[in-house]
Amino acid sequence: ADFLASQSAYGSDWHLAEVARREAKQLIDIDEDLIAGKMEDTSGWTVLFEDDFDSGIDEPWSLTSGQWEESDGIASGTLFNGIARLDLESPQLPTTFELQYETWTSDPMTAACTLLNRDHAKQSGVQRFAMSSHPDRLLRNQMQPATGVSLMTDTDFGKWFPQTNPDFTVEPGMRYQVRILRQPTRITVWVNDAQVLSSRVRKTYGPTLRFYCEGVKGAKVYLDNIKLRVPPAKS
Repeated sequence: ADFLASQSAYGSDWHLAEVARREAKQLIDIDEDLIAGKMEDTSGWTVLFEDDFDSGIDEPWSLTSGQWEESDGIASGTLFNGIARLDLESPQLPTTFELQYETWTSDPMTAACTLLNRDHAKQSGVQRFAMSSHPDRLLRNQMQPATGVSLMTDTDFGKWFPQTNPDFTVEPGMRYQVRILRQPTRITVWVNDAQVLSSRVRKTYGPTLRFYCEGVKGAKVYLDNIKLRVPPAKS
């Protein structure tokens, strides 16, 4: 099943191979959540983009939903109609990169970091890491634990393919340091230096970074110290 999944990086073949692989591991009693991502040293990687918001929220950020403002070097988004959304329009992200950021919320909500295919005509290739201190409707619709942290990948069947860690408790008002290592076919996530999730994903090129939050109207989400690193160019 692992070999099948490795040969099927795209589309419905990837999804079917992942289902077979996970079921095979369950049959031989291998916990999918225990698959270790490599805690790779990225200190020598090239900084592709960083923002501490000391100068406000300017280009290349796109304020697509909610009311966003900067105060004391922190970006805050107020949810309108229960949603706030902030897109990083450039640079285009490669298949391998590291994303670091700090986030916290005023109220219970789902705060997600989403990778979208830059070709918006294509509906596939969406990958989402979420921290949920109230029930996440997407997880609930998938009959999955709806709070904690999760990784989700969309499928060609109009559904999501989730991995969850409900044992990680997310609390409003608590500041979290997130590190996401995106490799060609795997995403690994650490929160406050502890690995919380690691999951295989399909290959996606040219993703756009989006911060998306869902909760009660008027609640606030906060972002700070965003940094993107990429492996140094080969000489």
